[in-house]
Amino acid sequence: MESEFATHWSEVSSDIRMRFWRFLSFLFAFCFTVSCIPETRDEPIIMWNKEILVPTVEESRQFTPRTFDFELARSQGLIGQHDTLTDTYLKAQAIYTAAFYVYLDKMVNISQYEKILDESGFTFVPFQEPSIYQRYASFGNRFIFLRNHFHIERLNSDDLKILLEASDEDALVELAARTYKDVIRMRRPGDTGTRSIIYDVGALSGALRAPDGALLLYLVHEWELIENDEFDLPKEKEKAEFAGDLAIRMQEEMAEILGVFVVVYSMAL
Repeated sequence: MESEFATHWSEVSSDIRMRFWRFLSFLFAFCFTVSCIPETRDEPIIMWNKEILVPTVEESRQFTPRTFDFELARSQGLIGQHDTLTDTYLKAQAIYTAAFYVYLDKMVNISQYEKILDESGFTFVPFQEPSIYQRYASFGNRFIFLRNHFHIERLNSDDLKILLEASDEDALVELAARTYKDVIRMRRPGDTGTRSIIYDVGALSGALRAPDGALLLYLVHEWELIENDEFDLPKEKEKAEFAGDLAIRMQEEMAEILGVFVVVYSMAL
């Protein structure tokens, strides 16, 4: 009798153990799956048939120089109590930057300069680790991007309303075309005099300066690796000279069309 009971209990116990381990396996798989689901994000911003990328608040700490008027931005409701750019500010700024690029491309056709690089006979290599500015202000270009800061807190209340609503693409482009000369200035409106602004300091290039209020673009490429992870230095020098000449051409042509001072920095790393 005891033997029959023990056998029966053993079969039941075995079944329970099997069910228990199956449950644990299911629970582990479920938890693992849930933990791998990416965090939900807002829907991507699609305007002018482009996906507009928005920097995170943490990424925005890389913006230099720090010329944002936090007090004015706070009075406009764009930031909170701390002197930190917010998601609201960064989203509106990204839309403004895209609207300005649409205007700029319509006026000067940025893609024509990338085509010149492609048809130069040289192999120009895009940066493999682009800067925050190239990630968020190149708009599909591989070598050319905007480097200005767009101080949207300087917009008046009517223009800021248009920007925050972001419902009329034509109105946004018109707004950017009309206001960008003030929005890209590093000095606050009303400040007298002009000065040169240091945007970046490179180990090879030194201080990269531009007059306050200038439209600033970068034209960048990497050195081309050949066999044994080496570079063809004479060829890279030729490429740098070609890109430098193109940057000068861009400055002259764009300044004549836009009626503003334009600086295009050519860099190779």
